[in-house]
Amino acid sequence: MVRELGFDPIEQPFVREPRQKGVARADYVAFARRRLCLTPDRDPEVDSALGESWPLSVSQLMAVAWAPSGAAPPVPSAG
Repeated sequence: MVRELGFDPIEQPFVREPRQKGVARADYVAFARRRLCLTPDRDPEVDSALGESWPLSVSQLMAVAWAPSGAAPPVPSAG
């Protein structure tokens, strides 16, 4: 999508440290609900949608950056 807007993105894969374990289910549901921009009354729905697949944890991520119009493209760091 970024390319379709005329930008030339730079992609940098990285690995994130594992998240802490032992988070209470209710706290995790509230966290997920806030990330989805939902109100607290939607907690039961979020809880149901999570099912037994919690806590979700993604360790391999991709950072995407692009230069604003007229600026030089960003230079990815080596680490």
